Amino acid sequence: MIKKVVKLAERAEVLSIRGVALCALGLLVKTSEGKEILQSYNWRTYSKPGISVTAPKQIKTFFTLAPLDFKGDITSNKEAWTLINDTIRRYEFSEEYLTVLKLIGDLSNHITQKSAFPELKRISQMNPKMFMDARLYHCVVLLLTNYCFKLQPRKYIIQLFDLSLIHICRCRRYAVCRSRWSPYH
Repeated sequence: MIKKVVKLAERAEVLSIRGVALCALGLLVKTSEGKEILQSYNWRTYSKPGISVTAPKQIKTFFTLAPLDFKGDITSNKEAWTLINDTIRRYEFSEEYLTVLKLIGDLSNHITQKSAFPELKRISQMNPKMFMDARLYHCVVLLLTNYCFKLQPRKYIIQLFDLSLIHICRCRRYAVCRSRWSPYH
């Protein structure tokens, strides 16, 4: 078991897992048996009351990382952005609608969401009919699909819209899907 924890501390791809494994090994150093076991795995140990430290003798093994195979994020997904931009252009939204979409996008960032929450609340109170527009809801769903939102902003966004609108959109989509299907095709 300890061998697996040592291996995690030295080679885990996720750095937080390395840190947790190192913490666990630090607890082992508090016992004389733990010190002996870690030294057998080529680790240095030090402990005194209140302090216990351990690290591999070959420190490079702890700080060496495999090359990252980064495939991109949402900003590099051109198909998603093309779909969102084409949909927004097709609906020919007013400036106020575009502001709402920008503010909803701002809710995906913890820094910009502080100012976006009250502004969206103000707009929804001044113009509640805007949040009954199926076109706006369609664009918002595209944003929710392609941006990374935490749970609180995601719930807030959905609650801005009239739930009957969401039900109507589902029914229309179901009706369209049913109209395309026929047992005779």
